[in-house]
Amino acid sequence: MTKYYSRSKQKFVDIEQMPDQYVRNAFVKMCRHEPTEDVIFAQQQRERADNLVTQNCDLVNANNNLADRVDSLAKLYGVETDKEMEKRLSKMSKEEIKQELERS
Repeated sequence: MTKYYSRSKQKFVDIEQMPDQYVRNAFVKMCRHEPTEDVIFAQQQRERADNLVTQNCDLVNANNNLADRVDSLAKLYGVETDKEMEKRLSKMSKEEIKQELERS
């Protein structure tokens, strides 16, 4: 038989022998005092989300650092950086951009 530990009686009680009202009361007490799977799952999801946000911030920072290093190397070797190319292309018409792409 399935048993339930009654805190008030301080002993295990057969659930099948309990009146329905006592079963409901026991269930309410369990829900109040013991974390349910939903609460545990929600907490785990929150922790996962926090970890993903932290990882995302770390990756964004690493990406920004990498972009700065690439720009530094491009300047060092006299290569046009992305920012310089965007600035140059923004001043060109669509046809000039097409011609530029065809040349490269």
